[in-house]
Amino acid sequence: VFVYNNADYANYQTVFRYASAGIIDQHIADIGFMALCRLAAWAGMCFEVFRGVYIFAAICLLVNGVDYFCDNRNITYIFYFIFPFALDIAQMRQLMITAIVIYSLRFILNNKTIKFIVLILLAASQHVVAIAFLLLLLTKVKNEKITRYIVIATIAEFAVFLMFGSSLLNAVVGRISHFAVYQLFNDKSIRLCTLYMIMAFAIFIYCRYFIHLDSENEKEKLLDSVVLCSLLFVPMIMINDNFARLYRTLVILIYCMLLIKHDKLKLPVKNIVPFAFCCFLFYIHLSPHNLNHWNNVFLPMFQNNYFFDLFR
Repeated sequence: VFVYNNADYANYQTVFRYASAGIIDQHIADIGFMALCRLAAWAGMCFEVFRGVYIFAAICLLVNGVDYFCDNRNITYIFYFIFPFALDIAQMRQLMITAIVIYSLRFILNNKTIKFIVLILLAASQHVVAIAFLLLLLTKVKNEKITRYIVIATIAEFAVFLMFGSSLLNAVVGRISHFAVYQLFNDKSIRLCTLYMIMAFAIFIYCRYFIHLDSENEKEKLLDSVVLCSLLFVPMIMINDNFARLYRTLVILIYCMLLIKHDKLKLPVKNIVPFAFCCFLFYIHLSPHNLNHWNNVFLPMFQNNYFFDLFR
């Protein structure tokens, strides 16, 4: 809420300015987000006020969603603050998507599928990529074979993109003129996708075979299924590294599930795996290893912050 001049700040400011002028540009913002911008401009808000209200509303919704699933919420929020909080603040639509998706999962648990679908469509109106979260309806499938099918589908998806990604790009390049071609199936996205595949499968195997509990309640079973379904999002990163936000949306729930199981198993060093998982993601995305995000996402959390400015 207090951070300014971080990555995407100028882009969102431009979107808001266009909305204030009544210009609708689907290449810049999705329709729901643009509608909120127009509503805020009509109400007399400046961009800074709109951004603060939007982020505050998203955080409140996110806290409600996390508190519903996780008892060990304080440690969960510490891990979330390490990663991916800084990215979510910079990409504020992503923060709203995360909040809506996590909040909506309760309706799968309560067999209110229509409400879940409506909320996912609402998230997609903020950023169209969120439509992929309809795949989380697979968490309703109770057949044990679904695990095998999702694992096979993930590996097949990865293999197809790896071997035929360039051919697929050439086949559809004329239909995606609003994307810069060089951003698709490049070396960076392939490397990131490979790292995520290793990490996501390691977390899945650890959860399914090392800390699995037969006495899990319905919430814990749903979180297990979310970890399984999250595998399907990973190969999409090969198309463009921005698709990493799909897996990133579910990271806080993975923290949550790991902490719940570690508490029940009474492990001697119970938080080491979620901490290592969190640090690995931080290293990939926010450390000086990723200099762009380090300078434009992480450091502005402390250097360009209205709250800290009060003490300077």
